[in-house]
Amino acid sequence: MHIGVVVNCHVLPITKSLSNLAGVDSVFSVPIHLYGRPPFIDAAENFERLAQKPETVILSFQNGKAFGAYEIKTLRERVQPLYTLTNVNFSGLQPDIIYLGDQAGRIQSPIGDYHSKLIIHSFIQGLSPDQCQKRFNAKEFERLGLFRAYDVSKAELLRRDAELDIRFAKMFFELVNEVPCLYTINHPTPAVFQEFSSFIADFLGLTKILIPYEMLPNYLASSSWWPIYEPIREFHQLKYETPMLFKQPESLGGRFMGMEEFIARSYAIYNQIPVRIANARQVVSLLSDWPI
Repeated sequence: MHIGVVVNCHVLPITKSLSNLAGVDSVFSVPIHLYGRPPFIDAAENFERLAQKPETVILSFQNGKAFGAYEIKTLRERVQPLYTLTNVNFSGLQPDIIYLGDQAGRIQSPIGDYHSKLIIHSFIQGLSPDQCQKRFNAKEFERLGLFRAYDVSKAELLRRDAELDIRFAKMFFELVNEVPCLYTINHPTPAVFQEFSSFIADFLGLTKILIPYEMLPNYLASSSWWPIYEPIREFHQLKYETPMLFKQPESLGGRFMGMEEFIARSYAIYNQIPVRIANARQVVSLLSDWPI
């Protein structure tokens, strides 16, 4: 069997996991998160050729119209068999994360794309870094609705999953309280990809290769890490904890920093572009939910 994979930044972990399955002769992919860039263009040319081979199965996220010929309806008209699968994106355990700006021009935090809602909210209010840090407590999280984010995000992932062919969300929620499953809201750990590949193998009728997830490579580990705050961990009764550290992508140095340093570095960035921060559409939306 040959497998074509049309997904986002999960592309390398998924293709690597699937290539280890017995009965899989080759795996090829299109990284849709790089849409329009040279790596995407090269991969797309290869995909169009390989997708026509006999005994080929295509696996794809539910890609929208922004992805042109790889929008799911258009793709399904062109290649068969095609099965849609779960895009694991869950903010319930890291509900403080927010992006600033559009994907093509995101404002960068000390650890890349990911910012803290609480830090931005405190900065806009004119609070000091020390005052900001004191807000990271259970009482404040409850007041701002951060504990409720778990149920909201879970319901959304399950809703999207119901429309798919390969529905992994329920399995994900069996894992998420047991072992660390996310570096950030959209970057799963090897524990997730190990179970996901086994789930896909069952769906396709392939023999699973049971490798301990601790031994599996995952290039997403080289990107940003975001901790699960202790009040969040306690509220949801997780059976594990993560270090209270924020990690830069390796491309920015891979530095780990604690809360105090992360807040200070965030404030330093925001002080250079206060108007741009205040006018970012995500901040405008945040302030409507969390009025000053």
